[in-house]
Amino acid sequence: MLLATAALAACGANDSAAPAKATPSPAISTGATPAPSAATSAGAAGTPHADITLSRDQADPVTVKVGQIINIPDDPSFSWDVNYRPEVLLALTPPEQISKPGPAGWFFRAIGAGNTEITLESVPPPCPSGKSCPPNTIRLVFPITVVQ
Repeated sequence: MLLATAALAACGANDSAAPAKATPSPAISTGATPAPSAATSAGAAGTPHADITLSRDQADPVTVKVGQIINIPDDPSFSWDVNYRPEVLLALTPPEQISKPGPAGWFFRAIGAGNTEITLESVPPPCPSGKSCPPNTIRLVFPITVVQ
């Protein structure tokens, strides 16, 4: 179930307890949408073709098969912390782009059977001297079940 919640956050505070962690930036499209292209082929710019595209308002858990590719499009106005179980999903987004992957967003390949969540939490911008921090963060949770 997708949780999009705003929580008060202290300036620079980032409490993240998920197994694999990165820092990204997304604006996510519609619901889980099967993509027409194969999971193993790459796009013209080297972007993988997703089997499933998740959206910000994705409310239901998604089941994928080992080998399939999941995409979550990005909103370049944010930086994000990204968490997931690395024994279940492999991030295809380069490490240097994980916090701000660009409009194409994040790509993950399902590599092992099991349950995980892709958790995205916005990172507030730095606080200017003498100013208070932005009070809210956005937290998006995408439950994923990977089957053989």
